[in-house]
Amino acid sequence: MSDARQPYAVISGLAVLSLLAGDEGDDQTATSLADRATAIADAQGLSAEPLSGIVHMALGRALTRQGDLVQAQEQLDWALELVAVDGMAVHRAHALLLLAAVRHGRGDLPGARALLQRAHELIGQLADPGVLPTCSSRAGGCLTRRPAGRPR
Repeated sequence: MSDARQPYAVISGLAVLSLLAGDEGDDQTATSLADRATAIADAQGLSAEPLSGIVHMALGRALTRQGDLVQAQEQLDWALELVAVDGMAVHRAHALLLLAAVRHGRGDLPGARALLQRAHELIGQLADPGVLPTCSSRAGGCLTRRPAGRPR
């Protein structure tokens, strides 16, 4: 499939594959796929489109796994802004969960909890939230522990 002929399909597919690779613990593949999706979105002038929110989510998650929490937060904040439109509630809930993990990692426990609460409320409104309830539960469990290297 050509990047130019079906750019949304290509970048969405790469971003989803990146997120799945991250779920499987394959950080190298997740990062590579997120980088490719980002490069195509940038080249096609699609980085600011709501459908590109998932690209920023994938890149943000990859950056989180690399420990670059400042850049991860920037990407996830941008993703959250892009998916704020109607019809993108599943992506918005996922972005909130990813951003909560970053905030937790940066030592902002109240901010992480607030994001997790927003995600939980949104997930509760979804007809088919997929794996998001499981992700939300996992994230909630992580928030009971303090971030590594952070004082209480």
